[in-house]
Amino acid sequence: MEKSTKITIICLIILAIFLTVVYFVVDMFTKDQDGSKDKIEEDNTVYSEEIAINDYLTNLNTSLKQIDKTIIIDSKKVTTQDDTYYFYLYGDINFYIKPKKYTGDMTKEVVEESGIYYSTTSINKDLADKIIRAILLVNKADLKDDEIEQILVDAKAKSETGEEVDKDNGIIIKFTENKEAGQDEYLIRRVYKK
Repeated sequence: MEKSTKITIICLIILAIFLTVVYFVVDMFTKDQDGSKDKIEEDNTVYSEEIAINDYLTNLNTSLKQIDKTIIIDSKKVTTQDDTYYFYLYGDINFYIKPKKYTGDMTKEVVEESGIYYSTTSINKDLADKIIRAILLVNKADLKDDEIEQILVDAKAKSETGEEVDKDNGIIIKFTENKEAGQDEYLIRRVYKK
Protein backbone atom coordinates (compact mmCIF):
# COMPACT_ATOMS: atom_id res chain seq x y z
CA MET A 1 0.00 0.00 0.00
CA GLU A 2 1.16 3.46 -0.73
CA LYS A 3 2.22 5.79 2.04
CA SER A 4 -0.55 8.38 1.23
CA THR A 5 -3.26 5.67 1.37
CA LYS A 6 -2.00 4.52 4.80
CA ILE A 7 -2.05 8.14 6.07
CA THR A 8 -5.60 8.61 4.74
CA ILE A 9 -6.81 5.42 6.49
CA ILE A 10 -5.14 6.44 9.77
CA CYS A 11 -6.70 9.92 9.53
CA LEU A 12 -10.15 8.40 8.92
CA ILE A 13 -9.76 6.07 11.93
CA ILE A 14 -8.67 8.99 14.15
CA LEU A 15 -11.61 11.07 12.86
CA ALA A 16 -14.06 8.22 13.58
CA ILE A 17 -12.69 7.83 17.13
CA PHE A 18 -12.86 11.60 17.68
CA LEU A 19 -16.50 11.79 16.50
CA THR A 20 -17.45 8.83 18.71
CA VAL A 21 -15.89 10.50 21.77
CA VAL A 22 -17.63 13.82 20.97
CA TYR A 23 -20.99 12.01 20.61
CA PHE A 24 -20.67 10.33 24.02
CA VAL A 25 -19.50 13.53 25.74
CA VAL A 26 -22.42 15.53 24.29
CA ASP A 27 -24.87 12.75 25.21
CA MET A 28 -23.51 12.66 28.77
CA PHE A 29 -24.01 16.42 29.25
CA THR A 30 -27.60 16.37 27.92
CA LYS A 31 -28.73 13.85 30.53
CA ASP A 32 -30.02 14.70 34.00
CA GLN A 33 -28.48 13.19 37.11
CA ASP A 34 -31.03 10.35 37.07
CA GLY A 35 -29.92 9.38 33.56
CA SER A 36 -32.98 10.63 31.71
CA LYS A 37 -32.80 13.09 28.85
CA ASP A 38 -33.47 16.75 29.58
CA LYS A 39 -37.06 16.94 30.86
CA ILE A 40 -37.84 20.02 28.79
CA GLU A 41 -37.72 17.88 25.67
CA GLU A 42 -39.89 15.05 27.04
CA ASP A 43 -42.09 16.93 29.51
CA ASN A 44 -45.58 17.75 28.29
CA THR A 45 -46.18 20.40 30.95
CA VAL A 46 -48.31 23.30 29.80
CA TYR A 47 -47.11 26.71 30.93
CA SER A 48 -48.90 30.04 31.18
CA GLU A 49 -47.79 32.96 29.08
CA GLU A 50 -46.64 35.99 31.04
CA ILE A 51 -49.19 38.76 31.31
CA ALA A 52 -48.88 42.19 32.91
CA ILE A 53 -51.24 42.92 35.80
CA ASN A 54 -52.97 45.81 33.98
CA ASP A 55 -53.66 43.60 30.94
CA TYR A 56 -54.89 40.82 33.23
CA LEU A 57 -57.26 43.22 34.99
CA THR A 58 -58.58 44.50 31.65
CA ASN A 59 -59.31 40.92 30.52
CA LEU A 60 -60.91 40.09 33.85
CA ASN A 61 -63.11 43.20 33.81
CA THR A 62 -64.35 42.20 30.36
CA SER A 63 -65.33 38.78 31.74
CA LEU A 64 -66.87 40.22 34.89
CA LYS A 65 -69.11 42.59 32.89
CA GLN A 66 -70.74 39.52 31.35
CA ILE A 67 -71.71 38.37 34.85
CA ASP A 68 -72.87 41.72 36.22
CA LYS A 69 -72.20 45.14 34.71
CA THR A 70 -71.74 46.66 38.19
CA ILE A 71 -68.78 44.43 39.05
CA ILE A 72 -65.54 46.10 38.01
CA ILE A 73 -62.02 46.06 39.34
CA ASP A 74 -60.78 49.63 39.53
CA SER A 75 -56.98 49.64 39.43
CA LYS A 76 -57.02 53.10 40.99
CA LYS A 77 -58.86 51.81 44.07
CA VAL A 78 -56.30 49.36 45.31
CA THR A 79 -54.76 48.50 48.65
CA THR A 80 -51.26 47.07 48.74
CA GLN A 81 -49.96 44.84 51.49
CA ASP A 82 -47.12 42.29 51.54
CA ASP A 83 -46.40 42.86 47.82
CA THR A 84 -49.99 41.93 46.95
CA TYR A 85 -52.73 44.12 45.45
CA TYR A 86 -56.22 43.92 47.00
CA PHE A 87 -59.43 45.08 45.31
CA TYR A 88 -63.05 45.27 46.40
CA LEU A 89 -65.38 43.35 44.05
CA TYR A 90 -68.92 43.07 45.35
CA GLY A 91 -70.58 42.72 48.76
CA ASP A 92 -68.17 40.71 50.87
CA ILE A 93 -66.24 39.36 47.86
CA ASN A 94 -62.72 40.70 47.41
CA PHE A 95 -60.07 40.03 44.80
CA TYR A 96 -56.30 39.99 45.10
CA ILE A 97 -53.40 39.67 42.72
CA LYS A 98 -49.75 38.99 43.45
CA PRO A 99 -46.98 39.73 40.94
CA LYS A 100 -43.95 37.52 40.36
CA LYS A 101 -41.80 40.43 41.47
CA TYR A 102 -43.38 43.44 43.14
CA THR A 103 -42.25 46.84 41.85
CA GLY A 104 -45.37 48.95 42.35
CA ASP A 105 -45.87 49.30 38.58
CA MET A 106 -48.85 47.19 37.46
CA THR A 107 -48.12 47.95 33.80
CA LYS A 108 -44.87 45.99 34.00
CA GLU A 109 -45.41 43.47 36.78
CA VAL A 110 -46.27 39.91 35.72
CA VAL A 111 -49.16 38.05 37.40
CA GLU A 112 -48.08 35.14 39.56
CA GLU A 113 -51.27 34.42 41.44
CA SER A 114 -54.73 35.82 41.93
CA GLY A 115 -57.83 34.88 43.82
CA ILE A 116 -60.95 35.81 45.66
CA TYR A 117 -61.97 35.55 49.27
CA TYR A 118 -65.33 36.01 50.94
CA SER A 119 -67.20 35.22 54.14
CA THR A 120 -67.98 31.54 54.75
CA THR A 121 -71.57 32.59 55.45
CA SER A 122 -71.75 34.91 52.45
CA ILE A 123 -75.08 35.39 50.71
CA ASN A 124 -73.00 35.97 47.56
CA LYS A 125 -71.56 32.43 47.21
CA ASP A 126 -73.30 31.89 43.87
CA LEU A 127 -71.81 35.13 42.57
CA ALA A 128 -68.38 34.15 43.96
CA ASP A 129 -68.69 30.87 42.04
CA LYS A 130 -69.36 32.78 38.81
CA ILE A 131 -66.45 35.14 39.52
CA ILE A 132 -63.96 32.31 40.10
CA ARG A 133 -65.10 30.73 36.83
CA ALA A 134 -64.39 34.05 35.07
CA ILE A 135 -60.96 34.24 36.72
CA LEU A 136 -60.19 30.68 35.60
CA LEU A 137 -61.12 31.59 32.02
CA VAL A 138 -58.91 34.68 32.08
CA ASN A 139 -56.04 32.44 33.17
CA LYS A 140 -56.82 29.66 30.69
CA ALA A 141 -59.25 30.75 27.96
CA ASP A 142 -59.70 27.33 26.38
CA LEU A 143 -61.15 25.67 29.49
CA LYS A 144 -64.52 24.09 28.88
CA ASP A 145 -67.43 24.29 31.34
CA ASP A 146 -67.08 20.64 32.38
CA GLU A 147 -63.33 21.11 32.97
CA ILE A 148 -63.99 24.18 35.12
CA GLU A 149 -66.62 22.29 37.09
CA GLN A 150 -64.20 19.40 37.69
CA ILE A 151 -61.41 21.77 38.77
CA LEU A 152 -63.72 23.43 41.31
CA VAL A 153 -65.00 20.07 42.61
CA ASP A 154 -61.44 18.77 42.94
CA ALA A 155 -60.27 21.97 44.67
CA LYS A 156 -63.04 21.74 47.28
CA ALA A 157 -62.39 18.01 47.78
CA LYS A 158 -58.70 18.70 48.42
CA SER A 159 -59.34 21.64 50.74
CA GLU A 160 -59.32 19.43 53.84
CA THR A 161 -55.72 18.40 53.17
CA GLY A 162 -54.58 21.76 51.81
CA GLU A 163 -53.63 20.24 48.47
CA GLU A 164 -53.68 22.12 45.20
CA VAL A 165 -55.30 21.02 41.95
CA ASP A 166 -52.87 20.83 39.05
CA LYS A 167 -54.54 19.71 35.83
CA ASP A 168 -51.34 20.29 33.86
CA ASN A 169 -52.94 23.17 31.99
CA GLY A 170 -50.72 26.04 33.05
CA ILE A 171 -52.60 26.93 36.23
CA ILE A 172 -52.88 25.54 39.74
CA ILE A 173 -55.94 26.16 41.90
CA LYS A 174 -56.48 25.83 45.62
CA PHE A 175 -59.62 26.26 47.70
CA THR A 176 -59.31 27.04 51.39
CA GLU A 177 -62.15 27.11 53.89
CA ASN A 178 -60.83 28.87 56.97
CA LYS A 179 -63.52 28.22 59.58
CA GLU A 180 -61.65 30.09 62.32
CA ALA A 181 -61.48 33.27 60.23
CA GLY A 182 -64.90 32.59 58.69
CA GLN A 183 -63.48 33.00 55.21
CA ASP A 184 -63.40 30.97 51.99
CA GLU A 185 -60.69 31.58 49.42
CA TYR A 186 -59.84 30.47 45.89
CA LEU A 187 -56.25 30.93 44.78
CA ILE A 188 -55.08 30.52 41.19
CA ARG A 189 -51.36 30.33 40.47
CA ARG A 190 -50.01 30.64 36.95
CA VAL A 191 -47.29 28.11 36.06
CA TYR A 192 -44.37 29.67 34.21
CA LYS A 193 -41.39 28.01 32.57
CA LYS A 194 -38.33 28.65 34.73
